[in-house]
Amino acid sequence: MKPSEHKPDLPKGIDEWLQKFCEFDPEGRHTSAAIARKALDDLILPEAEDDSAADISSPAVVSPQLPDNLTNLSQDFILADRFRIQSKLGSGGFGVAYKVFDSLGDVVRVIKLVTRDRRSVYERLRREYKTLTNLPDHPHVVKVVWADRMNDAKQTPYIVFQYVEGLDVSDLIDAEALSLDDSVRIARESAEGLGHLHKHGVYHQDVKPSNLLWTDKGVRIIDFNVAVSEDDEIQGGGGTRRYLPPDYDHANEPDAADRIDRDLYALGITFYECLTGGKYPFDEPTPPIKTQPKDPKQFKGCADLSSSLIDVLVKMIAPERKDRFASADEFMAALVEVKRYRSVLTTGEIATGAKAVAKLGFEPTEPNTNPFVTNLLTLYSQSQVSNAGTRGLDEIGKATYVPTYLDEKLKPALLKGEFRLVIISGNAGDGKTAFIQQFEALAESKGAQLQRGANGAVFQLKGHTYRSNYDGSQDEGDERNDTVLQKFFGPFAGNDNAGWPENETRLIAINEGRLVDFFLEHEDEFPLLAGQIQQGLAGAAPEDGVAVINLNLRSVVAEVEEGQTSILERLISRMTRQEYWQACEKCDIKSKCYAYHNARTFQDPVAGPKVIERLKMLHTITHLRGRLHITMRDLRSALAFMLVGTRDCDGIHQLYQNGGEDNQNRILDGFYFNSWLGGAEGSNDRLITLLREIDIAEVSNPELDGKLGFLAPQVHKPSRFNFDERGHYDEDLIETLFAHLPRDYSSKNRPRLIAKHRNYLSHLRRRHFFERRDDRWEEMLPYESIDPFLDAIKNPGAKSIVEVTAILRAINRGEGLSDPARLGNQLALRVRQVDKGTIRSYRLFDGEHFTLRTEQETAEHPFLECLSQALMLRYDPGDGHKASLRINLDIYEMLMRLNNGYRPSIEEQEGFYLSLAVFKNLLASVPYKEVLLTKAGHRFYEISRSDSGVLSMQVSEKGASYHVN
Repeated sequence: MKPSEHKPDLPKGIDEWLQKFCEFDPEGRHTSAAIARKALDDLILPEAEDDSAADISSPAVVSPQLPDNLTNLSQDFILADRFRIQSKLGSGGFGVAYKVFDSLGDVVRVIKLVTRDRRSVYERLRREYKTLTNLPDHPHVVKVVWADRMNDAKQTPYIVFQYVEGLDVSDLIDAEALSLDDSVRIARESAEGLGHLHKHGVYHQDVKPSNLLWTDKGVRIIDFNVAVSEDDEIQGGGGTRRYLPPDYDHANEPDAADRIDRDLYALGITFYECLTGGKYPFDEPTPPIKTQPKDPKQFKGCADLSSSLIDVLVKMIAPERKDRFASADEFMAALVEVKRYRSVLTTGEIATGAKAVAKLGFEPTEPNTNPFVTNLLTLYSQSQVSNAGTRGLDEIGKATYVPTYLDEKLKPALLKGEFRLVIISGNAGDGKTAFIQQFEALAESKGAQLQRGANGAVFQLKGHTYRSNYDGSQDEGDERNDTVLQKFFGPFAGNDNAGWPENETRLIAINEGRLVDFFLEHEDEFPLLAGQIQQGLAGAAPEDGVAVINLNLRSVVAEVEEGQTSILERLISRMTRQEYWQACEKCDIKSKCYAYHNARTFQDPVAGPKVIERLKMLHTITHLRGRLHITMRDLRSALAFMLVGTRDCDGIHQLYQNGGEDNQNRILDGFYFNSWLGGAEGSNDRLITLLREIDIAEVSNPELDGKLGFLAPQVHKPSRFNFDERGHYDEDLIETLFAHLPRDYSSKNRPRLIAKHRNYLSHLRRRHFFERRDDRWEEMLPYESIDPFLDAIKNPGAKSIVEVTAILRAINRGEGLSDPARLGNQLALRVRQVDKGTIRSYRLFDGEHFTLRTEQETAEHPFLECLSQALMLRYDPGDGHKASLRINLDIYEMLMRLNNGYRPSIEEQEGFYLSLAVFKNLLASVPYKEVLLTKAGHRFYEISRSDSGVLSMQVSEKGASYHVN
């Protein structure tokens, strides 16, 4: 149906313009967004020609004049009447590169515009073009397609290359995304490409990481801006001095040997940077004369590089030419002789690891078993065998225990006797009792003699007395819990702390609910202490020697100090310690076992931290949604399930012995990228259930899904991390799934096709999320606004005004205003909704009276790792009327989507407006003198009441005024 049938006042031509988007024949549609936009501008802008004369059926495509600045040409800009710009790829000293669509060849290319030394470069281009285009194809050298100059005043030279999808090696180095095998492969394949060039008389002369591309078919050498041939008379100018040999002779014309040496030396510096994560081998900014490179072993992740590999590397960048490789073939031959890239563990190191495992009781007693795997099963809350490990007090609890602020900061304070009373509160499973017992063990190691009771202990250390209660929520024998607590807190009665104990510390672990109930009931008896407890539970600092530690405020994903990783990160590292998994090295199925695969994933020195970072983000989202306080027990349970599932070693072997497609799917669900959310079968574990709600496999990304879903899995391998010491059975299973995807699209097979394809794509999406090399993994998250929300949580007040305005406008949109920016920095809330009403009324609230803070008043706590779960939008006009809206991640995401034009579903509206309803009710009690009226949300009328009782109505912002007495 034509829009003009509904809106007769639309400009002429809109019907045809819109229809052009929907033509069945692709040839009849708009050819680009820019052309469609231009056609629309011609129709609706004031300076447009008469509508009846506008011809929108075939907009003229005219190649625009080249601007002076070529480094930032816009998308869809047309070069040389054939190359339409798609995106900018980068710029350098000589020019700028763009990804373009070549309309003549109907293919995507790369065009490089030369912006520096245009005349001399063009002369060289003319000589080199024939040489480069006549080069035989090589898998590691990008192909030159065309060279010419633009028809502009400066006759700008350009050169066109084959476009290859890939990742810049310099970006991979910056992201620390290269494994040892990756680095060696880059050096080897680049050398193969250089050898090919050299044999045909071409020398690149600017080898560096940014001129190497990592693709699905291996490394490609790109950017031949300063490349020369044997007949080139130009001396050794150009290039990047950081990669030039220190003894390179700039004064004389270089011969072929000089140019080969220059390429290979630059490759050596590049290889060094790949291995060391971007470290330069010299303290100076360029290679100094007669100076040996730094030993790469001193850098992170390089300590175990083999001597033979380092010898090859050092020879590549030796300070004198005579000590370096003379050809690419010579370098590759030396690299082939390197049998191991890493050093083998010494006998002493192996023995030390074995002793540590034996001490913990994880030494295998049977072949093909690892007792640590069996012990991990007991950490899982829903374990069918035993969940004894969830208490955290047995051997597995000790083996996987990670220190927290309680250990690092509270224990030393307790040893010094700084506190009279320490109350550790929270929910079950957060380690309240475990901490007290660990402190007692520490005191015992320092000479304290403990008198243990059924629910606590008494001891002295250096003349200071300590009394503990392991669980303040339970009865003790015939004594009721209320009486137990009255006795324990008895010395702290009254409203004056003068009589409180001076040389004694009492420690108690108690659930928050029981603690609150007790002091509400006995507030008259403990008025001072009750007030301190209430403040302490909200996160206040210790006062009068009383420390209230509310573990519900602790976050397992918080990073509170520079260089200090979160509890989650440390726990994963602890659970995947290499010595715990040594027994798996002798297992028959170690190359296939999903449990060992998972452990090796997190152990990987390069990719492991990246995978952990992404897993941590998923747990952070769960934390910020505020559905659950993640306890230490929750975290251990979820991570243990992710690593080993529900089967011990015998069960895993049995699973692999059984065949069939269903069994293959069960095995695939055991790999960490599926098991973090319970796999296909799911889990009733509290934390895993919530993680399942943010499954990244459910987030659509058409461009990515097309590549993952319809191209063979091996095509994507270079775009994922390479795990040097890990099996690839997951790849084998995924390839089998791909090979057996149904290809019959008939209606009777469609449900089966859809189910199998979704299952396959889910595996690919999840694995790609965790293992993709680039930094676009956050695009796969179900929350687009996670970064700004996290920033607001971590830095409250930093962008408060901007955030408040964005939130107010989003609420206004939710209230039915399509263009809330017209109201400025004001909140408009519907007064009431009337069925079939034609006029909507709103109350306005000045945005200056709103502030945004975190839910937790104190961002830092002396003994807790804290990360607030929500923002608080507070309204305070200064007249005593206050209101606040709690904004967790779900609500924030909805608000930001409203700002982007999203229309929520009924279910989403119900959840959002339930939170907003309380806020509106509080604001409803605020007196007001102004109401905004509108029919369609575009034209507003203001009704205001003056102090004299006169009501005035006027058109908002402009228009005539009406007065009513």
